[in-house]
Amino acid sequence: MLPSPRIRSPKGSTSPRAHLSNTDLLCAGFLRNFKFILLVTVCIALARLVVLPTAGPIIQEYSQYTQYSSPSSLSSSSTSEDAPTIRVPSGSGRVETKPTKKETDRSQKDPSVVDTPKSKSPDDTHPKDSSKSSSNSNNDDNHSKDPSPTDSKSSDFNNDDYNHSEDSSPKTDKSPTEQSSNSNNSENHPKDPSPTTNASSISNRTDSNQQKQTKEVLLSYYNASFSPVIPGGVRKMVQVHLVVDITSESGIVEPSSKFLLSAIERSKYLKAVGVTFVRQLPPLYTQEMHPRDPASPLLFLVDWGSLNRDCHRLQLVLEKIREEYSLETNDNNNKSNSTNKSLSSQLKEAYTLLVDFTGSTRQTKCEYLFQDSYIQDKSRVRLAKRSIVQGRYYNYDTNEMYLGQIVSPLEWHPNGEASPILYSPLILRETFVNAILNVTQGIKVENMNRSIDVGAFWTNGDYSHYSSYRRDITKVVKTLHHSKINSQVLMENEVGLAYTDIKGYVLGNIQAKYVEKILSCKIVVVTQRDEWEDQYRLMESLASGALVMTDDMLAMPDGLIDKVNVIVYDSPTSLKTLIRYYLHPDNEAERKRIALEGYKLVMGRHRCWHRLEELVFGEPLTNAYQPYKPAPIKEQGSTSVYWMDTDGDWYGQFL
Repeated sequence: MLPSPRIRSPKGSTSPRAHLSNTDLLCAGFLRNFKFILLVTVCIALARLVVLPTAGPIIQEYSQYTQYSSPSSLSSSSTSEDAPTIRVPSGSGRVETKPTKKETDRSQKDPSVVDTPKSKSPDDTHPKDSSKSSSNSNNDDNHSKDPSPTDSKSSDFNNDDYNHSEDSSPKTDKSPTEQSSNSNNSENHPKDPSPTTNASSISNRTDSNQQKQTKEVLLSYYNASFSPVIPGGVRKMVQVHLVVDITSESGIVEPSSKFLLSAIERSKYLKAVGVTFVRQLPPLYTQEMHPRDPASPLLFLVDWGSLNRDCHRLQLVLEKIREEYSLETNDNNNKSNSTNKSLSSQLKEAYTLLVDFTGSTRQTKCEYLFQDSYIQDKSRVRLAKRSIVQGRYYNYDTNEMYLGQIVSPLEWHPNGEASPILYSPLILRETFVNAILNVTQGIKVENMNRSIDVGAFWTNGDYSHYSSYRRDITKVVKTLHHSKINSQVLMENEVGLAYTDIKGYVLGNIQAKYVEKILSCKIVVVTQRDEWEDQYRLMESLASGALVMTDDMLAMPDGLIDKVNVIVYDSPTSLKTLIRYYLHPDNEAERKRIALEGYKLVMGRHRCWHRLEELVFGEPLTNAYQPYKPAPIKEQGSTSVYWMDTDGDWYGQFL
């Protein structure tokens, strides 16, 4: 094909641009080089974003500061999303709020708290050698270097933060509090915080104070000293009829049922009049321990967890027991009519205490207990629970532990006829104490030779749904194994279960190898399950004489105070720092002092009879706060009256 001839312009020019103006040529050039111009513009914009700071966070922080400009606005700044729901005890109203996750603000003076989730301020600074930051520049005036028992319940809710390097290791004989207080004068902590930093601190302090107040109010309701089963300061002998459920084929009793009976037999203020063993309905077997005294109060003590919180079974059991008591009253010709009337009145005025030592927070409402014609005073029916915290969980993607919130103790009965639920954490079992005495052979635990630096006694590699946090803590202990304590000493750690008999371990029996290992540890690390608090190992570790490091709990057993008789960590990183600090030779005396205080507390405050006396009378009575005094001798029962052939000595296995 021949090329088309060029079209000539009217002026005779053959140039294709001859008819275009300068404006047309400029537009054409711009379009041809548009992509290059756009690229240069984008690069300049990105460069300005990187070099110049944005005003967004500053404006946002300033707005937070201005909303607290007056006391009235400060008091009204908290919304309904700041605290869990509680019921006003007088019944006059109800505070309806949503629960929030745990505020993990800590003191800048406390190296036990490192790398935990906190709200941050744009003006916060951090040491040069650390890759993670969790600090507020404003210190809380409520923080105390030496916590006392009066502020133990609020020690976990200080608003101060501590800046610390993940791999740092204290090397002096100063305590963590003293070391961090010296660092407050460094350049990393500005002396004159900006208004935006103050606004963030005010906001965090307000939220933390409200959560602290809510926690203390709820725990006060759970406290048996304010509302015991038998009020009025009664200190006379109380007769107890224990009800336990035997569910296994071999007739093995739950550990909680065992220490409840042991508590009754060792207390100087409690007397066992009978023990009812429930396996199926029917049959039901009752062992009489002592004859009833018409002048003493009668308490039906039910191991509610062993009964699986089954209200129907409980109703059948109590009806059968009362029927037997009525037969005893009516058929005993040796008693006078006045005595029979006293026993009948005693039955109608009996107290009922359901004790649930399971990990469930479920508050089963048994209408039968309040509708029974035998019960004249509905406040005599009480419930005590080990688990009172719900919503606790561990986010293993972000390594954040959410402590949840405390369940209301005032909603067990919808009509308000029941008294508040009581808090009953697990106790120190006497079988463990006896095992320690067998191993030590008269040597005090504080004088034991301890060859293991750190021990963590649970299943190595436990991948259950409730052990995610425990696995991360185990990794810390395993990683520190054979690391340097100083230039000449390597760390010796022990991780894993220690048992002699696997069958006995499954049944909850104390293992000799476990006792020997735990007595050889300088430090024992304890971690709660992901979704509930409290375990036997906490009390057993304290009784071993080792320094106990435990994760944070909303409902810490009474008397436990961080850095006084126990060490509380809130993350794997803080645990690593604390282990290195307390294993350093310069801090050996401090470690032994805290460990000894923990031993004294658990031996004088948290043994089985202490817990039951606290629930019944409002305080421990027998050998209370006497850690070196031996356990009271068991009071043996008399001949059985209602004993029936059980095809096996269940009672012997029970003991």
